[in-house]
Amino acid sequence: MAKTERGRRLAHLTPEEVVEYIDRVMSKAERRQVDAHLAECDRCLTEIVEVTEWMHKPLYERLMHLLLSLVRRSERGLAVAVTVRLLAGGALST
Repeated sequence: MAKTERGRRLAHLTPEEVVEYIDRVMSKAERRQVDAHLAECDRCLTEIVEVTEWMHKPLYERLMHLLLSLVRRSERGLAVAVTVRLLAGGALST
C-alpha cells in the first residue's frame, strides 16, 4: 500500500485489496486505512459497492457476465470452451 508520511493512501485499491476488504481478511490496521481512503475516494468506494453487489448475484448470472465479456472482447473460442466445460460438469443445470 502506498502511503504518505501521515499514513494516508496515495494509490487506489488494488483488485486484491478490494477482495480482502470485502472478505474481511485484512488486519484491523489495514481495514482502518482502507476505511479512511474510502471516505475520500469515490472511485474506490464505487468499486467496493459494485464488486460486493456482483458477488451476491447467483453463480449463473456471474458466469453469464463472464462469458458475455469474453464474447465482447472477441475471445469467442475461450467463451465456447468455458461453456462446454461448464455444461459437461453440470454447473449450469437447473
